[in-house]
Amino acid sequence: MIGLLIKDLFAVKRQLRIVVLITVIYFAVSVYSNNLGMFTGVAMIYSIMLPITSMAVDEQCKWDRYAVALPLSRATIVLSKYVMAVLLNIVISLVVGAVLVLVAPYGSGAYGEVLPLVCSVSAGGMAVIAVLLPLLYKYGVEKARLIMIIVFLIPFLLIVVSSSFESEAPLAWLQEYVYLLPAAALGLVLLSFLISIRIYRGKEF
Repeated sequence: MIGLLIKDLFAVKRQLRIVVLITVIYFAVSVYSNNLGMFTGVAMIYSIMLPITSMAVDEQCKWDRYAVALPLSRATIVLSKYVMAVLLNIVISLVVGAVLVLVAPYGSGAYGEVLPLVCSVSAGGMAVIAVLLPLLYKYGVEKARLIMIIVFLIPFLLIVVSSSFESEAPLAWLQEYVYLLPAAALGLVLLSFLISIRIYRGKEF
């Protein structure tokens, strides 16, 4: 398992440098415009894109043909992707939380808003990953590009539609249960993992 995680980190090593650079730029812009929502949004997107990038590299290198010949179960191979995705999500969420705490005294935000925002970012990233990974295992990264675009667009469309209401009622229930979102997202990830194992076991390479 550890070897698979190291392999995945090497696969996204180049992307990590780009991610850090772009995140720093967006952070500077967010602080300047006093709108940290931009920074948190970009962070969530990258917590999703890095595991997908790892799968794309594997697909290009025909990694799965080699992996299934190793003394590893297919469940372990799939589990490594999910562990990587969850660990990246946690690390990025902690970084976002630390940044928000540091800049809260200098902006319009408050300390009380940090934890709900971090919970929302973390849960949102894990929920999207939970939907995408089984699709990627089923169709492959190249064939699933259109599906990925649709999955990414749905949350943004929901935000746009909800913001068009004069009342905050459509999202009021979400604000009440925001601290439970990460646990719910982890449950969704577990279900997604079981589906991905079933798909991967049925594939021939």
